[in-house]
Amino acid sequence: MLTPYFTNIVLIYSSNIYLTVLVIKQMKTFNSEIVATGETRMQVKNYQRYRIVLKNKRIASIELDGHEEKGFKRPATENKRLKLYVVKSGSEVIYVGITSQSIRNRLRYGLKAQGKGGYHGYKWKDLGEVDILIWCFPKESRDYVEAVEAELVYLFRKCTGKWPKHQMEIHFHDASEDEIKAAEAIFKESCG
Repeated sequence: MLTPYFTNIVLIYSSNIYLTVLVIKQMKTFNSEIVATGETRMQVKNYQRYRIVLKNKRIASIELDGHEEKGFKRPATENKRLKLYVVKSGSEVIYVGITSQSIRNRLRYGLKAQGKGGYHGYKWKDLGEVDILIWCFPKESRDYVEAVEAELVYLFRKCTGKWPKHQMEIHFHDASEDEIKAAEAIFKESCG
């Protein structure tokens, strides 16, 4: 059966105004029979929870599960491994992102950016302290992780009535049942 759906919707958010919404409409054949396994491909309980203190747009200290560390730990430090990270200020989720870089390099880039090439970095870089929850996806594709990210951001919007405060961009994809379940499980962990 040919069914229209939307894929790759990109929202760019700046100064409380949506600047661009790009929608690409495709026709795709799909099997309407879905087998529900009750599980996702990843272990959502297996994540790292860091608290970082920021000074002058740099990481001044890092705690992992309440213990001070000299840096981030594997698997968050691995390059070419997809990661989804949730940034919280107190109990409020303020940003959701993905990266395949070491989390240290990705955070440094987002904290130091000054507008070169139009990228100004994280909007939350002036906060004093944030919690970062990191999930690694060793075998999933970028499209899979982007779909989980988009579903997760949507769940925060649905729950609170607003997008995460400092969310700048979301890549929407046609999410599978597995991707939706992964986002729901991460949502539950992130709210705790």
